[in-house]
Amino acid sequence: MDVPSLLDSTGLKTAEIARRAKTSDGHIWDLRSGRRQITLKMAKRLDDALKTRGAFVKIAIQQQLAS
Repeated sequence: MDVPSLLDSTGLKTAEIARRAKTSDGHIWDLRSGRRQITLKMAKRLDDALKTRGAFVKIAIQQQLAS
């Protein structure tokens, strides 16, 4: 699964995800649209905020290894 699909699967709006992860909705929008790759720091924040059990961290590690 990729970041945009994982964000969409939460069923939450961009602003609500941003509020929970303590970041801007523009940052979440960029992740959701694929314009920005996820960092390990943001992945951890999203995993904690959305209770996704490390799914975002796994994707971030895969992206770093691929680049």
